Amino acid sequence: MRRLLMFLSFCTLLSTANSQDIHFSQYYASPLTLNPALTGLHGGDFRAVVNYRSQWFAIPTFSSWAPYTTVQASFDARLFPERMRENILGMGLAFYNDAAGNGNLTTRAGLFSLSYHQGLDRFGRSNLGLGLQTGYVSKRVNEGDLIFEQQWDAGANAFNPLAFNGESFQNGNISYPEVNAGALFSSQPNEKFGYLFGVGVNHVHQPNESFLGEDNKLNTRINAHAAAQIKVGDYSYITPTVLYMLQGNAQQANVGSGFEYELADNVSAFAGGWARLVGGINGFGIDAIIGVIGVDAYNMRAALSYDVTLSDLRVPTNSNGALELSLIYTHNKQGPMAIDYNRFCPKF
Repeated sequence: MRRLLMFLSFCTLLSTANSQDIHFSQYYASPLTLNPALTGLHGGDFRAVVNYRSQWFAIPTFSSWAPYTTVQASFDARLFPERMRENILGMGLAFYNDAAGNGNLTTRAGLFSLSYHQGLDRFGRSNLGLGLQTGYVSKRVNEGDLIFEQQWDAGANAFNPLAFNGESFQNGNISYPEVNAGALFSSQPNEKFGYLFGVGVNHVHQPNESFLGEDNKLNTRINAHAAAQIKVGDYSYITPTVLYMLQGNAQQANVGSGFEYELADNVSAFAGGWARLVGGINGFGIDAIIGVIGVDAYNMRAALSYDVTLSDLRVPTNSNGALELSLIYTHNKQGPMAIDYNRFCPKF
């Protein structure tokens, strides 16, 4: 691809983003985009999830501002729970829309997933699961809103958006099928401790992605994640989590923990902190600190998080990070650390 200078906001997307895909700081609150094997693993009859993220909303563009926003919604359910007994068969749907900065690079996707979790004991307290996800992805870019190096007017010491940009966009819209897969092990040995770890693989078939008609394979992305829930005292829980992502030469790791306290029956409040590390072939550096607060009441869990940028991006973003909201509704949800031996799965 020819060198492009898509002004600050679009350059930032390509050169410093942790991957070419959407990502959430509350990644654990977007299970179907994290690992297809998490489909149906929620301790209820069905689950509905909505995530909203707005980041880098103070990065200037040629004429205004260019926030990066992502909206994701998903629904997943357990199929034939009585017949499956200690096993789980899950089905889910996920949709997302991502708008990225100057040029309004928009990505939309619709995904369908299936999972199967085999109970490893007579009560299904430990499960080994596999998941498969397929769907369609479409991307659109508005060439007229982009600025290229050929449009630099040295005499005026400024860019001229009306000048010929020197590029040849064959198509402002591209689309391709998507295939993702995943595996997961989850266990809750007793009512005070539960854990899971898994691996999700996105873009298994490495689809071609180019607006210029070139051969540009989208790298497979690996999501390795783990979480635990530990009861401390009579009313509180610690929930450490970790995520490692690898796509091409880009790496990202999220490490942190949450703390949850029961205020009343079926009502609890929680807070937590995470660090996001990003890197390439030269190693990791800290990108942001993430703070989360929220409430879990009956069947609804709501959380609000904010990313405090610590990397060099704090200068062009005026130290503004990312604001993120997650809402999770689980029908007939189990209480914290409860074990219903007919439909067990750990709660995270």
